[in-house]
Amino acid sequence: MNYEQKYKAALDWMQSVYPTMTGADKEDAEHYFPELKESEDERIRKGLIKAVSGILKGNTLYGTDVTREEALAWLEKQGEQKSADKVEPKFHEGEWIIHQGTENIYQVIARIDNQYQLKYGDNYTVQKCTDVDRCARLWTIADAKDGDVLVHNGYPFIFMGVKDGIVQAYYQGMVDADKYPRWISVEDELPPTSDKDDESDDYLIVDSDGDKNVGYYNKMDELWFSCDGYILDVTHWMPLPEAPKEGGKE
Repeated sequence: MNYEQKYKAALDWMQSVYPTMTGADKEDAEHYFPELKESEDERIRKGLIKAVSGILKGNTLYGTDVTREEALAWLEKQGEQKSADKVEPKFHEGEWIIHQGTENIYQVIARIDNQYQLKYGDNYTVQKCTDVDRCARLWTIADAKDGDVLVHNGYPFIFMGVKDGIVQAYYQGMVDADKYPRWISVEDELPPTSDKDDESDDYLIVDSDGDKNVGYYNKMDELWFSCDGYILDVTHWMPLPEAPKEGGKE
């Protein structure tokens, strides 16, 4: 069987019905036949042609000396853009994802054609990419539950919760929770601020020179300040450790 010919025949038929498709049917068609999907440039070009076509013949574009005919000729000359030649997968090999309906957690083993191969416990399943992309998202630490067995830098630990941005964990038989503070990039997240003065609590911070300090973030000014009032170019922050208990004992 010549699969290439079969695909071309199916694509030719799909191109004939594609203009009438809408919604989910159109999305599915574009997923299986990427050739149907217009590039962003082509979508905008066609929109501009439609807008310029509404101008009366002989008139110029508002505020310019460019005539309607000149604008249309230039847009047509750009030529049709090539359609996207592939659909980028939402998830990739090795990532952990969570189904937002069942809350089942899967690991992506592979993506073959238009299907994901997923691992769930000791079992494997194959599901359509469109279904997984629509119903799943990446698993994060926020999805962990008390008692879950997780891995940090190759070492297993028992998850006990998150307090002030710090993971609480039972680790290697320790009776007390071991704490794993993490540096948070200011590009990913900023600390919460008070409604009263738009200022955050004090945090341990690192500036663009790599120097550590203690300071706070002002939401209104969109600036970081050291505790003695200097403006800092902060790149990362993390919560301060808890103060020692009376007598310096935990």
